[in-house]
Amino acid sequence: MDSTVRSAARPAQWLDGSRILQSVGTMLLLVALLLLWKETLVSPLIVLLAFSVLAALGTFHFERREIPRAGPLLSLASLCAAAGGYSLSLDVLALVALAIGTGTFASLAWLHAERGGGASSAHRLLVFQGFAWSGLLFTMAASFHLFHASGFFDVQFGGDRYVARRLVMTLLWLTPGLWFVVHGSKREDGAIAGAGVVLVVAALAKLLLYDTTHLHGPLRIAAFGLSGLLTMLGGRLLAPGPRPLT
Repeated sequence: MDSTVRSAARPAQWLDGSRILQSVGTMLLLVALLLLWKETLVSPLIVLLAFSVLAALGTFHFERREIPRAGPLLSLASLCAAAGGYSLSLDVLALVALAIGTGTFASLAWLHAERGGGASSAHRLLVFQGFAWSGLLFTMAASFHLFHASGFFDVQFGGDRYVARRLVMTLLWLTPGLWFVVHGSKREDGAIAGAGVVLVVAALAKLLLYDTTHLHGPLRIAAFGLSGLLTMLGGRLLAPGPRPLT
């Protein structure tokens, strides 16, 4: 009887006033952004940048309230919008929006790595997979912008342009990917190890499918040699230690 009275006295979950007001406020802000764009003809890139900032703030709010999977999914939507915006415009504002999404996932991954296995497995999987894919997207877009759009490091080596980008990108994906695989396996954390697998597979696929035909001579040998050494080192660190003698 007492439990029935207490349950009736508590408001239903869907009648939580705090969540209702926050949801209404979020929708009103989105409407305000749409009206601002319509009335002042604000560039879609400005709207994209504003959405990335609001998504980052909303993600950390959801994490603080411990609402499962809401934060990573919101950041993933922002990341996809920013990646699409950059691929269509090649504008620096879209690149900044992509950097915000990547930084959000990096912050979430750091928090969950420090926190350990407190969150659900699906939530941690979304966080670390989002971190891996956001890293891939941002490094590709940033390298394209630096080496192509801005002409940064526009160098030639044996008639081969943009060599620095091709070689650095492979090592930039492979090195942290192997570290995540080793670190996650040692901690028995499948979410961290899974993020590393994504980076390692992407690096090896680029090496075999792209670098093989776009690098030549000593540079192609260096790419395969350095990648092989790093992969062997990762395998050596991943190997179990010697068993104690009994």
